[in-house]
Amino acid sequence: MATYKASKYGERIKHLRQDKGFTQQRIADHLGWSQAEISQMENGIRVITLDNAVDIADVLGVSIADIVGE
Repeated sequence: MATYKASKYGERIKHLRQDKGFTQQRIADHLGWSQAEISQMENGIRVITLDNAVDIADVLGVSIADIVGE
């Protein structure tokens, strides 16, 4: 499974989340994760797997390309 440097993608996730009006807790609730996990991903503390990015993209209603910048 591919992993990506959380700082770059975490910043994109945070921006997309805020643009969509989502809180970290709302995303966490949708995915069965903790709010702390979302925070750690956004702040570059936790590595974001491709699967994580796909799950978050789905909740936000964006494409994976919006997160990875492709």
